[in-house]
Amino acid sequence: MKAQRAWAVVVAMTVVGAACSSDARRSPPPTAVATTAGPSAAPTTSTTSGLQAAVTAAATHHRVPVSVVAVNLTTGERGENLARRVVLSASLYK
Repeated sequence: MKAQRAWAVVVAMTVVGAACSSDARRSPPPTAVATTAGPSAAPTTSTTSGLQAAVTAAATHHRVPVSVVAVNLTTGERGENLARRVVLSASLYK
């Protein structure tokens, strides 16, 4: 089960990474200035859940910043990377 979940996160991160790469089609800049929050602190090893570990592992393989929140709806387990960063709606995948 953990392997399937980790695989799903890796696939999702690959899609997001490809969409956010410099080769992706750029949308026009927004008319309002968006503010971004600084990166959140990485969780410590002792408190890292299986889902968080999978998200962290997938996010570290990209050269561009990747914002993702993953929630296991069955257990409530949560994993995130740069969850508070503001991104353009064209770069969101659900």
